[in-house]
Amino acid sequence: TTTTETTTTTTTTTTAPTTTTTKMSTTTSTTATSTTDAKTVITETTTSKATAAASTTTAATTSSEVDTKFLVYTTRVKALNGTDVFGRLTFFGTPKGVLGTGKIFNLEPGLSMERLIGVPDCALENGCTIQVHSGTCENIGAPFHSGEMNPWQWSRYHSTNAQGTANIQFSVSTAKNDIDKKLAVVYSNDGFPAACGKIFPVLTDLEYTTLNPVRNSGAAGVMTVWMTTTYLWGAGSVSGLEPYLLAERIGGHDCKDDDACSVAVRSGDSCGLQHEGAKFFGDEKVDPWTGVGFTSTDENGYAEFVFNVKFRDSLQIRGKPFTVHNSTGSEVACGLVP
Repeated sequence: TTTTETTTTTTTTTTAPTTTTTKMSTTTSTTATSTTDAKTVITETTTSKATAAASTTTAATTSSEVDTKFLVYTTRVKALNGTDVFGRLTFFGTPKGVLGTGKIFNLEPGLSMERLIGVPDCALENGCTIQVHSGTCENIGAPFHSGEMNPWQWSRYHSTNAQGTANIQFSVSTAKNDIDKKLAVVYSNDGFPAACGKIFPVLTDLEYTTLNPVRNSGAAGVMTVWMTTTYLWGAGSVSGLEPYLLAERIGGHDCKDDDACSVAVRSGDSCGLQHEGAKFFGDEKVDPWTGVGFTSTDENGYAEFVFNVKFRDSLQIRGKPFTVHNSTGSEVACGLVP
């Protein structure tokens, strides 16, 4: 059986509206499922270089460390309640909250929140959400967050393909971004827990990049990447962009041009328009960076992005430029991947 995966990604920022009152429920699952331990997660990556360690996940972490080096966590979710759902999720703890990305398989096929005819999918409470909980997969506790409202209830996968695969990208605003040993719970279209996994920190194969302004653009930022044998997982933030952007692909009127609001690794060897080269494909035949970037900025021109890009050998990106483009597609920041 051949499973075809798509690599197009969309990052959606979800922030709980302050005027909404939401009833939060605690779900208890009676189906036992195994979880991956920390040793398994760390040894699963087989890249040879581990020169950088993630910032400590205790309260002793300084603000400067958090601003420049995102905390990184990962989990493999396994089926609950008689489903066949499984997948991989990676989380990045940022100054604003949590960014997440991954792939989930064997969900209900053909889902779409943008359905124009009939009732849209994922409309029920918790439907199609990815949430972080306390507890265990056998006894799922309350959602893990700060404040009275649960911001995870808006963290959704918006569609699935014909095979039931969902590409996950989300941003959650919460003061609690240390999610070590918490649970990642994937909810089905009808709002029930379909898969669960214990979250562990990633401590090896991490690299950190500073993104510097190009042509006095005023844009600058940081990026954290996790290199595994088959995927490049990354997240970053950029300031100095145009304020109040909202990309066309999520219902706005900005970021329409080619490369608009995009990020990508380039094939060159240094930052500078004459040396960066085209987008870096590695051994992939199709552009893996299509749709990767940010979809909105705040009133100060601040944006965050998160991605997972498939490479047969992610080590190939070492020493290559990583670029950020504004709403017109012009390059505004660049940094070399160590």
